[in-house]
Amino acid sequence: MKNKKIIATVLAGSLALTACACNVVRDETSDTEASVSATETTTAATTTTTAAPETSATEETSESSDVSESVESGVTRGADEPETSETTESLTYEQIYTPILNAAYAVLTGAPGDDIPEGFTGIMEYYQYSSQSDPIKDVGYKIADITSDGVPELIIGLKYDIFAVYTIEDDRATLVIEGWGRSSEQMLNDGSFYNSGSGGASVHIFGRYTLSPDGTTKNWSDCYFTDLKDEQTWEVGIYHNKTGSMDKSVSEELPISMEDLESIEKGYMDKVTELNLQPITFAVTR
Repeated sequence: MKNKKIIATVLAGSLALTACACNVVRDETSDTEASVSATETTTAATTTTTAAPETSATEETSESSDVSESVESGVTRGADEPETSETTESLTYEQIYTPILNAAYAVLTGAPGDDIPEGFTGIMEYYQYSSQSDPIKDVGYKIADITSDGVPELIIGLKYDIFAVYTIEDDRATLVIEGWGRSSEQMLNDGSFYNSGSGGASVHIFGRYTLSPDGTTKNWSDCYFTDLKDEQTWEVGIYHNKTGSMDKSVSEELPISMEDLESIEKGYMDKVTELNLQPITFAVTR
């Protein structure tokens, strides 16, 4: 009887232990499930949080690409600004005048090309007939705005004598003054120009003019010339106009002597000024 009680007590204890174990397992399982659920929730939240910056980074990359393209093209546009086409800048006066100076250098060094610019009569004449062994040393140039219009002119010549003056029109060099042996061009001390030419024993012309503000037109203040009045008697007349022409029909005949005419011309010659040129070799590209 005593043994039965002991066995019953042992069995009761085993059942209690088993029940406790089962509760522990269930509790652990429940805790594990809860932990797994929490982990999944955290993972999902992390995934959601991570996904948002990826979209932002893509947008930033796209914006950066747009900015990069804008910088590379040299044009920055606003969101609502239309695209504009590129414009071509005008040539600089150095780019326009340098080919003329290169051609002058070639002529004066005995190596003229086939394409000689307009206005080179005096330059070629000086090279052919100058007593100097090295004509390039005497010929110079100056780039200066002599008409005060903002566009510089190119002057080529000697110390006092002008061979050529160019200005710029439509990105091209335009000849406005040309001087040579029998048609001398010089500058006076007031910025105007003095022309003196000869066409034979009875024909002589001289006068003063200024250039228009754009440098393309000669505005004569005085032009004097001589010409035959009568081919039978060889009588020479003295004429004056303000057009620079040797047309007697549009000129006034002056009742003065040749001595008077020479005195007028000397007055101009006394006002001739030095051109202050620099050696043409300074501007030559070789």
